[in-house]
Amino acid sequence: MSLTDLASKMERRLVFPINCLPAAQFVEEGIAHICWRAEIKYRASLAFAEKFQPDIVFLFTDVTLLAEGLGAETALYSNRMPAIRRHPVKTVHDLPALRISAALEAERIAEHLRAMALMRQAISNLTLAALVHGPFTVAGQLAGETSLCKSVVTSPEFVQRLVDLAGEAVSLYARRLIDAGADLIWVSDALPSLLGPDSFHRFITPVLQRVFASLPVMTVLHVCGEAQHLITEMATTGAQGLSLDSKVDFLAAEDMVPEELVLIGRRLCSQCHQNYCRTAAALDQAMTCN
Repeated sequence: MSLTDLASKMERRLVFPINCLPAAQFVEEGIAHICWRAEIKYRASLAFAEKFQPDIVFLFTDVTLLAEGLGAETALYSNRMPAIRRHPVKTVHDLPALRISAALEAERIAEHLRAMALMRQAISNLTLAALVHGPFTVAGQLAGETSLCKSVVTSPEFVQRLVDLAGEAVSLYARRLIDAGADLIWVSDALPSLLGPDSFHRFITPVLQRVFASLPVMTVLHVCGEAQHLITEMATTGAQGLSLDSKVDFLAAEDMVPEELVLIGRRLCSQCHQNYCRTAAALDQAMTCN
């Protein structure tokens, strides 16, 4: 099934939160334990899904998983999301130490894959989504966001090699998530909104095209922040859907992409004022919370 098929078969807009970070409220153990243990992550994500009944169910995912597996040092906290504490890549000479095969066997990634398999068993009749971070964002976590963006100008060959490696890791990791039960891969690339269209085309578009071409499931690309200037390039990556932040002019974006591409944007719930994501396809019916 394609994302267009999924959106078209509903008699209303699809409604779902990106990721399910509020799921941490449904277990007593705290975020650090959710990030480390499959059973706790599964219980939190399932409880969130049962409470809010989203049209697409996400597994709780923190932002550092893949970069940590590749060698970034991570700080874990009891009451907030993990953060990168040390970036392992300074120059091109550090790249050979990044072992993708070892990263995919890292303990936290193994636990995350196990949690995905548990969710698949529990919600066999619903669309299950896995969030992965995009190649440029993972590269930024490995080299440091500021350093990477400066290197786009000063060391473009280094940036290309690092982003290519990160793209290969993202693709292989996403396929592991599909094997564990994911129906949809949501690629969230936070950092590219800092680039112009030419840099996006040079460093990111070809890598994302390879990533999405390798995935035999529904796919979405999300770029955080003000990404209006990147929409035309984003539409060429091969993703079946584009997720746009609230800063983007949604109506203008519709005129910039092919008709078969599903646009996903944020709207406020009319009762609780929480952000929910929903496709532009199907009928106009706002979500209200129970």
